[in-house]
Amino acid sequence: MRKEELGVLVQSLKQMAAAREVVNISKKVGELIEDMTHRMLFGRCKDYQRADLKALVQETLILVGAFNIADYVPFLGALDLQGLKRRMKAISGAVDHILEKVIDEHKQDASENQGNHKDFVDVMLSLMNEMKNFHQEPSYLIEQENIKGIVWDIIIGAIDTSATTIEWLLSELFRHPRVMRQLQEELENVIGMERMVEEVDLANLVYLDMVLKEGLRLHPAGPLLLPHESIEDITLNGYYIPKKSRIIINAWAIGRDPNIWSNNVEDFFPERFIGSNIDFQGKDFQFIPFGSGRRKCPGMQLGLINVRLVLAQLVHCFDWKLPNGMLPSELDMSEEFGLALPRATHLHALPTYRLLPKVNMTTGLVNTTVNSTVYSDGQLAVYEIPQILLSQGILSPQAPASAPLPPKPKKASPLNSHAPSTSTTVSVDSCEATGLPHYAPIMVSIGVAVVAALSLCI
Repeated sequence: MRKEELGVLVQSLKQMAAAREVVNISKKVGELIEDMTHRMLFGRCKDYQRADLKALVQETLILVGAFNIADYVPFLGALDLQGLKRRMKAISGAVDHILEKVIDEHKQDASENQGNHKDFVDVMLSLMNEMKNFHQEPSYLIEQENIKGIVWDIIIGAIDTSATTIEWLLSELFRHPRVMRQLQEELENVIGMERMVEEVDLANLVYLDMVLKEGLRLHPAGPLLLPHESIEDITLNGYYIPKKSRIIINAWAIGRDPNIWSNNVEDFFPERFIGSNIDFQGKDFQFIPFGSGRRKCPGMQLGLINVRLVLAQLVHCFDWKLPNGMLPSELDMSEEFGLALPRATHLHALPTYRLLPKVNMTTGLVNTTVNSTVYSDGQLAVYEIPQILLSQGILSPQAPASAPLPPKPKKASPLNSHAPSTSTTVSVDSCEATGLPHYAPIMVSIGVAVVAALSLCI
């Protein structure tokens, strides 16, 4: 699933790279994480459901991170002077309505045997039905309300935090070209330049792991983690903590403490983790981006896989350049107040596709994009553009309206007597359907490649 969604993103970025378009990385990454999460949970989320869920997630994160005067003056909580409770109840009702509809659709698909692939909701419904059949004690039953609560927790915990972490990591890599080059060198050595990153490759990317640790040290997904509460009176290091005290841990401040991380604590320096046993499990209290102990983030592994894979793919497949001649040191790194502390402004950059084209063993040519001009009599004039020329921006996959059309045959034929009407992309197999020989587009592509190479030499 992740491979398919990432493949769609890479293809989209390749087209933007060929067109020399600036990419809104924040938007693209956010949509990717949403698609991956919704596909994992629901199989595929409908457009209206996706839009509604996105708005509800944003509103929920705003309310959870909002200042609540009742936290400091408890007796004012019943008055709800800020309207936070009313807004939260409205969100709860809207979420319940959407998820109820999603679950009902999954039940209907299961009864009609229409579901080809099981997603998270299908698995939970299956588990719920199995428990009911075994007549378990009520305390061990999974009800539909439980499923809705678990699904909503995953949506809240997975989408915003993963997207924000990837944004900050790319921002730091753009500001530190040395680290970017070293990470790309590791990807080249481990994976090569002929293919994309696979999940099985992640275990061999040691420097990527250090980059991720350094990024989460400076920009933890939850700067204050989640609130904790003491279950009994306790004294720690001479400090008395009464029962039911709310404990807030400032992971952001711990990650920037010079007494722990030396004087270059504000620098993005992944090499500080060389030879270190510090990991993401929370055993080392100087680095707890996911918390520690029984109350640490239950979705840690899911988040790490998503972040590692997306970051590695974007760095491996593309070279990135800041727009409008902006220098790395000029990149705005301001933070916006919120639960996940996102960037204050969206991250933009200009991509250049960097992977080598694959060679077609049948023709001996690199992968090609086949374009055609459709004439009013329905026949086609076919020509090929080598993919290497597209990736370097020398040629465009679709000629603009003002560009010259491919030359018509000189001999009298139906193609000569009609003006072209539209242009579209077709496969080489179309040559057989139109009576054109299979080698015709290959000869044209060789000519295009030679002319382009000569123009570069000149």
